[in-house]
Amino acid sequence: CEIRLPSFEEMYAAVDEDRGVQLKDARETLDQQKDVAEDLKEVLREMKRDKNMGWEQQEQVKELAARQDEVARKVEDLAQSMERSLSRMEQGRLFSPEILEKVQQINEMVRDVQTPEFREQMKRLQEAIQNLDKREIQRAMENLQLTQEDLARNLDRTIEMLKQLQREQSLDRMIQQAEQMLEEQRNLNQELSGQRPDSTGSPSERRDGEQDEAGDRKAGDQPEDEK
Repeated sequence: CEIRLPSFEEMYAAVDEDRGVQLKDARETLDQQKDVAEDLKEVLREMKRDKNMGWEQQEQVKELAARQDEVARKVEDLAQSMERSLSRMEQGRLFSPEILEKVQQINEMVRDVQTPEFREQMKRLQEAIQNLDKREIQRAMENLQLTQEDLARNLDRTIEMLKQLQREQSLDRMIQQAEQMLEEQRNLNQELSGQRPDSTGSPSERRDGEQDEAGDRKAGDQPEDEK
């Protein structure tokens, strides 16, 4: 069974599709993070207003923690998608070293979207929820609120860099394709030159040469006594 390797066009299309999906996922994750942060503010206001923490508030806090975990998982998925895309680009040698370096920078930035402080506050919130300690839950949520702002800013920056990368990839792709076409044209010219060495020279020079050859053949056909 013959193994068919993808063409350059197919590999370019796959990278373009990856980038579009990554940008879409990053935007959705940022929107989701903003919703979680807004709901967290509202729950905090209610907790400060109420003396005791009822069952309903406990469920709201648990739901917020679960939604924040989902955002964290989506950020991790985005980082893995960037790594796969970079590997595909390196193996196919599709883009310039500058583009590959920028992809690597974005990949590292996505990895750093969730700061160590954010992870620590999420851990403390989970522990406070398990202990049903209202004071600790409130403190953990207030601290988490600060790290949420950093997470949103990092996601927003990631989106802007992905948009810029899309534009630069399109330009780099056109440059690579133009260089490939020039190389193919040079190779074709060399092949034609090697196959038809008698085609060099101007049309008038070729006609003169043909007439001289015809004259030589005619003279060679004459009888000896006529010469």
